[in-house]
Amino acid sequence: MNEYLRCCRDCKVGIKAFQNIHASVLGIERISSLGKSNDHLLLSSLFYMSIIRYAKAFLKTKTDNGSIAYPIKHLGKAKGFSKVLHSQLLSIRNTLVAHDDFDQIEPRILMFGLCPEGTTNIVPTSLVISNKCISHLDVSDGLKVIENHIKAARLGISQKLFEDIGKLRNATIQYPDQAKDSQKYSKNYGKVHIPSKGETKLIPPEFMNDKWLDLKEPDFSVVNNGFRYEEIKLRRDFIGPEKIKMPDGREIEIKPD
Repeated sequence: MNEYLRCCRDCKVGIKAFQNIHASVLGIERISSLGKSNDHLLLSSLFYMSIIRYAKAFLKTKTDNGSIAYPIKHLGKAKGFSKVLHSQLLSIRNTLVAHDDFDQIEPRILMFGLCPEGTTNIVPTSLVISNKCISHLDVSDGLKVIENHIKAARLGISQKLFEDIGKLRNATIQYPDQAKDSQKYSKNYGKVHIPSKGETKLIPPEFMNDKWLDLKEPDFSVVNNGFRYEEIKLRRDFIGPEKIKMPDGREIEIKPD
């Protein structure tokens, strides 16, 4: 994998992680806003969504280029991020939310019966089975700790993502052949005349609504038309003032108008 593709991969992993962690924050905040609500169905739905969306960023996903997961090493310095709490949230997701783990909460069976005279064998007359599933978070100090932790993760991911966007831009400048070979689509401003001083003023157009950004949705046949997708777009502009050294040794300067 060349430098340009590596930077692309980091940006793609980062935007998916950011969107999922942001959704997790919104879910936890909504739980907090409900206070002492007795709507257990709503509280449970929000809690499950928050835990699953949080964990999605850090669980390995198989791709054509190997397994991908967001590395928590980037979040170690984020104020409020706890590695212990992080591990607990992933464990909750794996054992209590997304899957049933019989070692965590094992159902219990209690049998009532009688012993006919002359035998020690029990004849069951009643049988009770009990089970317990995690439902939701109480609105308490513990909820605030989790909220602060997930917000710290969101901040750390967003900061790293903006750094990665900058690295992708630098890779595009320094390795133009790699970029041309790998880009499926790009927008440019056309030919730009750089004066002899090497200075240019740049006003980027609005392109956030470019049709290329409308991602293809997977086909789930009959039920596909019933799905709704959430979308997120982040933008970082580079309009200077900045001096850029080109691969051929030339140096140009970009200044905002």
